[in-house]
Amino acid sequence: GSLEIDNSVVPELDFTYFLTDHVALEVIAGVTPHDVALNDSDLGDLDLGSVWLLPPTVTVQYHFDPLTSANIMPYVGAGLNYTYFFGADDWASPVGKVTYNGSFGGALQAGVDIPLGGNWAFNADVKKIWITP
Repeated sequence: GSLEIDNSVVPELDFTYFLTDHVALEVIAGVTPHDVALNDSDLGDLDLGSVWLLPPTVTVQYHFDPLTSANIMPYVGAGLNYTYFFGADDWASPVGKVTYNGSFGGALQAGVDIPLGGNWAFNADVKKIWITP
């Protein structure tokens, strides 16, 4: 069979530090709950319970417009995450106890910063993080 963990959309906390007007480093933290299933196995489709993920991520961003001259600053980024699994259901599934190992994976993002004044900005972005349980 194949292991499937559902996708999740959650708010997250991030901090960005500009190295130059165009290049920044971002540290991302968020916690997400996920349902886990084993599909197309010899035993059929099985519910394996749920687990929480903490995938801290670091990305390098490229901002197309300099921080000092734009009202809306679009950017793209790429990076690496390490996913820590915790809070797994404490019950035995039909295949026995399910355990998870942490993993490294890639991350991509695209977004915009909108300056609010001073050193503050509103940020909206979309991220794709690859996680392998």
